[in-house]
Amino acid sequence: MSMDIRNHINLLRNHGYKGWIAVYKGRNTLSLMSGAVVMVKDEPHYEPDHNRDTEACNWLNVHRTVEVPYSQQTIEENLAKGSLIKTFCTTVGVRLRDLEQIHI
Repeated sequence: MSMDIRNHINLLRNHGYKGWIAVYKGRNTLSLMSGAVVMVKDEPHYEPDHNRDTEACNWLNVHRTVEVPYSQQTIEENLAKGSLIKTFCTTVGVRLRDLEQIHI
């Protein structure tokens, strides 16, 4: 099985995306299908403090936001219209265990 990750690599190399590429291995949802190649946003490691308790930090540390990149052509069209949007299908709260990183 071959995967086209050109748009993903373009987003990392040419548009400064802070994150990594992965294959989603979880259950199908309205916004994600198992086997989809997604961008995973880098998130800081959270420690409990006066704003967050331990349970909230544990949840934040094992879930991520994922999204799908637009093609370079669509990104250029969006920029010409004054839009900085470079991804779509953003999904918040995806479990790390459902993501398999693609090393490039």
